[in-house]
Amino acid sequence: MEIKEQSLRFERMIEALVKSAYDSGKMALDEIYPIHPIESYPYFMDFFIEALDKKIKFIEKENIKLKPSRIWNWIVNILLGSKMSKVDKEKVIYLVNRLLDLLEKSMEGNCFCEDKTHRIIKPDIKWIKTDAFTEKIKKEISKLHAQLMCYNQTLYWVLNCAFREIHGSYKVMFEGKPAQLIIREYFNLNLKGNKLPFNYVKTETIYDKDINFDFFVLNDFLWDKKIEDHMLDSKCFFDDKEIVNFEEIKYFSRALGEANKQESYKIFSLSREEKILGLVERFYKTLNDVGESIDVPIKIVKERLKNPKLDMPPQKLDRETVKILFNPAK
Repeated sequence: MEIKEQSLRFERMIEALVKSAYDSGKMALDEIYPIHPIESYPYFMDFFIEALDKKIKFIEKENIKLKPSRIWNWIVNILLGSKMSKVDKEKVIYLVNRLLDLLEKSMEGNCFCEDKTHRIIKPDIKWIKTDAFTEKIKKEISKLHAQLMCYNQTLYWVLNCAFREIHGSYKVMFEGKPAQLIIREYFNLNLKGNKLPFNYVKTETIYDKDINFDFFVLNDFLWDKKIEDHMLDSKCFFDDKEIVNFEEIKYFSRALGEANKQESYKIFSLSREEKILGLVERFYKTLNDVGESIDVPIKIVKERLKNPKLDMPPQKLDRETVKILFNPAK
């Protein structure tokens, strides 16, 4: 790739990441729950980047199509983490370019969400109305969406967007009129002994054309009106099985709410070291969903935690500072 072409590509990537960090309704980058990844990077990121390199080679060789959210999660963390771990700049540029290549293959639409959409499939244009959809189910699905978002955040911390894919909006026809489809997918909902009755949830939801959506690359989106009022139809799938019964949807939604409470209680009791180790394990889980499992360097991380010189205090990250951190060439 020519230098000018690479530079333009990086500019688009940086702008997309900054918008996602500051304009998508996320928390500020200096207030990440339950521990800021910048505090953890010096203890493991050099090892993680080497492991990621090996994993990318496997993905390229096997021609595996990944979810875009997973790729973006790797990109943002190696951009930030490499600068906190003194990883070679040329290595980072090389990896980011390869990840952006994988991203292009994973998308049907604009990779950088510059058109306010995040499109990864070609859906059926004609939507077949769900007979079981009622006002009661609409309200319960709205609750389910909220429970899924909360539990995903509680379970995977700053890596939450690597374990969900919210995509759209797709143009469809609903009962002869133009409408919009948004698909929400949540993966790996059972982590380290959690016992939900499902591990994957997908909803396919139709909205009228009067509501406007704005998607961002780190798997968040905004809307300009009360979203529930514009929902026309929805289908729920738990472990790929469609569930249409109101009581079942309500039961699964409550199970998520209870699991979220239990996981939150666990987090409150964790020490700083336990949080860092937990975050490292979650980072490696993003790698180990594909191909052979890579060992988590827990012993090395524990040894490095004894070195106070590696401690990275929380930092105030304004928009301009983050632009520099997101630039692999700087």
